Amino acid sequence: MLSVTDICNLALGRIGAEAITDINQLNNVRATICKRFYEQARDAILREHPWNCATSRAALTALSAAPAFGYEYQYQLPIDCLRVIQMEYKDDSFRIEGRLLLTDSDQCNILYIKKTNDTAVLDPLIIDSIAAKLAAMIAFPITQSLSLSREINEELIRVLLPKAKHADAMESSSRNVDDENGSSSWLNSRM
Repeated sequence: MLSVTDICNLALGRIGAEAITDINQLNNVRATICKRFYEQARDAILREHPWNCATSRAALTALSAAPAFGYEYQYQLPIDCLRVIQMEYKDDSFRIEGRLLLTDSDQCNILYIKKTNDTAVLDPLIIDSIAAKLAAMIAFPITQSLSLSREINEELIRVLLPKAKHADAMESSSRNVDDENGSSSWLNSRM
C-alpha cells in the first residue's frame, strides 16, 4: 500500500525532483509544496469520474426547512461527499446548491463519490493519475518550468485518465442494458 508520502514521491519523480521522507517534514520546501497541493489533486481526480473504489451510498434525512422555491425538499450532503452520482431512483431530479441537495422527492438515497484519506482503497491507476495531477501542480513551484507542468497535464488528460476510466468501467455492469427481468431488451430484439 502506498502512503500519501509515496504518492508525493511519485509526483516528485515525474518532475525530476528529489524524494521526501515525510509529507509533514518540517523545513523541507518540497514536502511543504506537496502538502499544499496534495488534497486538491486527489479531490480533483476523484471528482473526475464515478470511480468504483471511491463510491459510497447514503440515506439522507430531509432538513426541516424547505427550499425558498423550485423544490419541495432539501438534504444536507455527507461531509465526505465530493460529487453526487445519482439518486436511488434515476428518474428523480435534483440539484446541488452548496452543500445541499434539492429535490421534490421525500426520500433521498444517493450514490456519491467519497473523499478518502485511505490510499489503500484507491486503484493503482487512480493513484498514478493523482500523482500526475500533483506533479503538474507542483512542477512550476519546484522547477520553475511551466512547459513541464503542461507536458505532465497533457499526459494525464490524454493517457492516464482515459486508461484509469476504462479499467474502472470494466469492473461494473450496466443496469441500463437489462430490463426488470434481467434480460437484455437489445439482445432480445436481435433474435
